[in-house]
Amino acid sequence: MQHHRLALTTFALLVPLAVACKGAPGSDGKGTPPPPAVTASASGSAATKGACDAAASGIDDPKLAALLPAQAAGFCAQKAGVESYGEGTRKKVEDITDVIDGGGDIYVHSYFAKRWDRLKYHDQQRPKAEVEVTLSGYDRPENAYGFFAERAVSDADPDPEVMKKQQRRPLQSIAVGGVGALGKGHALLWRDKYLVELDYIDDDAAPDELVAAADQALPKIVQAIDAKIGGSTQLPLDVTILPSEVEGRVPFGVEYVPPRYARPQGKSQGLSLAIPGGWASAFVASGGKRWRVIAVTRDDKEAAKDALGAFRKFEGAVPLKDVGDEAVYFTFPANGTGPGAQKAEGVAGRDGGVVIAVLDEELALGDPAVKGANPRLSKDEKIARLKVLLATKKPGIQPAAPSSAAPAATPGASASAQNGK
Repeated sequence: MQHHRLALTTFALLVPLAVACKGAPGSDGKGTPPPPAVTASASGSAATKGACDAAASGIDDPKLAALLPAQAAGFCAQKAGVESYGEGTRKKVEDITDVIDGGGDIYVHSYFAKRWDRLKYHDQQRPKAEVEVTLSGYDRPENAYGFFAERAVSDADPDPEVMKKQQRRPLQSIAVGGVGALGKGHALLWRDKYLVELDYIDDDAAPDELVAAADQALPKIVQAIDAKIGGSTQLPLDVTILPSEVEGRVPFGVEYVPPRYARPQGKSQGLSLAIPGGWASAFVASGGKRWRVIAVTRDDKEAAKDALGAFRKFEGAVPLKDVGDEAVYFTFPANGTGPGAQKAEGVAGRDGGVVIAVLDEELALGDPAVKGANPRLSKDEKIARLKVLLATKKPGIQPAAPSSAAPAATPGASASAQNGK
């Protein structure tokens, strides 16, 4: 049976979000009525009136039950069809590459997942409505957050204006203790050492009906899972010194490279940094201009000097005077290194244990030769912004979002969660 769903794209494949057509024929073509019990298959399972019966619903695995609620927003976890890999299971976590088409490597080899689980929650009211929940656990919160940020950006431009032009709905914030994001038929949650991915499925719903139902159900389920997981809401320190949304950062416009990370095969960019210990970057837009900010925090000056050294390795790097303790101007090839690559520039500086860079946005270089088509900051504008950031951005404790309960997200809400405001 073909399922109606709006699912997250697999990383690096950039497959557009799609909705299956209503009225797909049954798999056997004979109109055979379904069996009385809930059954699971690779393509999904149908809910029944007994979706929340004790025999069919619940979470048997004690480790999974400690992290996920048995019921949330009228949906009940189903015992059938649960897939579990990694710590505490009989299967190796590396084996998820066999069940996720082309997408398993990033969990295991890029962010180093320790465990991966997938299960379904069925709606008590709508017979074909279900939410597929994927929970992945990591040895450090930094890795879980890094993968959350990766999923949120999804290898595309997160600027809401660009997304609207491309007919992509911007992510909306979900009020949780960690960080929650509502997409079009899907949702994301980061909390402590865990990433949770949710997809809403309904064989009976038209695309618009599916999205409306998902908008109602997913935030509540995300909030229930966030409360169940508990644990840390502390953002990585590098992320806490990025510009806030008030300062121009686009909603959910953050990328974070944790200390333990391996770049996925096929992921490339002109500015390919190698900074031991990790770093964060923010997509910034203001006044018709676009730029990127990179932030690094270190416990001692020597480690911060090493981080700044990564920028000195770029072509045309020259020292800058009167900027922080030390600073450098550099250029780099944007959009690849082939004949069509454009030249971009940036400035980076250090103040004590903090390193910050302000550079051209590779996704919005424009044409400097065409009036009104140049969204880049000038060199002097970059230096001025760098001075302000070095003077004002200091590492400190900053939770991802208020820990108190708040209303669920609705389309058009501000994305205040991803890095704090």
